[in-house]
Amino acid sequence: QAPIGSASTPELVAAVSNAGGLGMLSGTWREPEELRRLIRRIRSLTGKPFGVNLVVHWPQEKRVAICLEEGVPVLSFFWGDPAQHITVAHRGGAHVLHTIGSAAEARVAVASGDPSCGGRRHRRRAGCGSGTGARRGGGVDGHPLSGK
Repeated sequence: QAPIGSASTPELVAAVSNAGGLGMLSGTWREPEELRRLIRRIRSLTGKPFGVNLVVHWPQEKRVAICLEEGVPVLSFFWGDPAQHITVAHRGGAHVLHTIGSAAEARVAVASGDPSCGGRRHRRRAGCGSGTGARRGGGVDGHPLSGK
């Protein structure tokens, strides 16, 4: 399930995870302590894996730390270069997803050494890359990484 802004409530995330999917909470625009509270609410509703999505065009170190402190099993990154967060996430026990918004963005990510896209600069790689296109609902293009 896509991390659809404020519509990704703990109840939705838990319902998706309980049904066998991977529920995702959007965390980017949440205040850090609100994010902690929402993660704890998800934990009270499901014992299944779920994730938190963070847009890495803006600083996310504090939110990444909260996710890891709370034992979030999957961290998903988009709209920027997540390389600085990948080793931290893996050391904290989380799996990593990175969403790529276009073929051009994927080429830039590989050329820059983004480990989630096959780049060789980093020893730790994201567990999975995810492609998304212009026809997705409510999304934004990956312009901050590609520079366009």
